[in-house]
Amino acid sequence: MKKPIIGVVGSLSNESGKNIMESTERVFTSEKYVNCVEKVGGIPIVLPHINEILDIKRQIELCDGLLLCGGADIHPIYYGEEPYEKLGFVNSKEDEYQIKVTRMALNLHKPILGVCRGHQLLNVVCGGTLYQDMEQVPSKTIKHNQISKRYEPYHSIKIVKNSILEKILGNTILVNSIHHQCIKELGKGLRVIATSKDGVIEAVEMGGRDFVVGVQWHPEEMAMNNDENMLNIFKEFIDKSVKVELEYNI
Repeated sequence: MKKPIIGVVGSLSNESGKNIMESTERVFTSEKYVNCVEKVGGIPIVLPHINEILDIKRQIELCDGLLLCGGADIHPIYYGEEPYEKLGFVNSKEDEYQIKVTRMALNLHKPILGVCRGHQLLNVVCGGTLYQDMEQVPSKTIKHNQISKRYEPYHSIKIVKNSILEKILGNTILVNSIHHQCIKELGKGLRVIATSKDGVIEAVEMGGRDFVVGVQWHPEEMAMNNDENMLNIFKEFIDKSVKVELEYNI
């Protein structure tokens, strides 16, 4: 059986540094995403940002699944809002590519796992909106941006019965929390499958798909600290990507 190829969507960085690459824009991703995919049987490839839609289509055709990683804020123009005072760093070039590649993956019925920004991006692509800062959330009563180590469990979430995550994690679990934005209005075709105790949307899935899932926390951080539950999220994602690869080769 061939291992599935997982497209890990790259982020853009132009941070200055005291070396030959100073001020050079580059594509990167956290090694922990790569490690998680490899550990559960996938072959990760980082997808650089390109412009032509037919080339993006070819990128996705080469992949059996798509991993949308954490990163910077999404510019609010992509969900019909003006920038709020506490909006963080945005990069429209990155947003435009990642929106296109996510739409293409949905159109081609590829399994998708969105993490943090990737979870929010999936919602925006489906027509949803975001709270640009957690202080805008009316129901917020707990801290959602921990200052402890990134892999440490921080707050609990409640998971909806008969959801993909419930089958993997059970009905409640502790997760880490490293975000200052979250979903406001839910995108079309998505359903909420996990919330924190103050009602913040912590996970979504798309109905009628084997695996299109977004999670607000960072399972890759916890998985690489020997959290088997979080690694099992990646395992389920890879298993569904194997199914796509097999169907494609029939």
